[in-house]
Amino acid sequence: MVGAQACKKFQPDFVFLSKCLALDPETVAEIIRDLPNAMWYHDPQWYADLDRPDIAHIAAIGRLARTFFVTGFDSEWRDNGLPAKFLPAAGDAEIHPVTEDPKHAAHVTFMALGTTRNAPNSSSLSPDISTSECGAWDGSNGRTSSTGPAAQLKK
Repeated sequence: MVGAQACKKFQPDFVFLSKCLALDPETVAEIIRDLPNAMWYHDPQWYADLDRPDIAHIAAIGRLARTFFVTGFDSEWRDNGLPAKFLPAAGDAEIHPVTEDPKHAAHVTFMALGTTRNAPNSSSLSPDISTSECGAWDGSNGRTSSTGPAAQLKK
C-alpha cells in the first residue's frame, strides 16, 4: 500500500519512461495520465518480435506514451501502432565536459524543472542515503535550491 500512496503523491512535470518491465500497463497508464511523457527505447531492432513477451510488454507501454522515441526502425514501430519518432542515442559532438567544481558536488543529486515542488521528501529516501550530502538542482542557472544532508530536505 505504501507504493500506491507514493504514486498518488508523485507530481512530476514530465514522465520519462523506459522499458517498464516491472510495471503492468495499467500502472504506467495511471502514472502518466494527463502528464507530458515520452519513452526512449534503445533496442529498436526488435520491432518484428512482438510475439516475445518482453517485446510485447515494451510495445504495450510504448503505445501508452505520447511519443515512443527509438534509435532506429521508427517507421516499422509506427507500422506496429506506436507513436514512434527517431531520436539518435548520441550527443552533439560540440558538447564537452566542464571542469569539476566542488560547489556542485553531492553524493545524490535530484533534478527538477525550475521548481522545488517535487524536491525529494526525506521520508521517502532510502535509509542508505538519508545522511548523504544531497543537492536539488533547479536548472535555472546551475545553482542548487537546497543542499545538505538528505534528512534536512523538505519534510
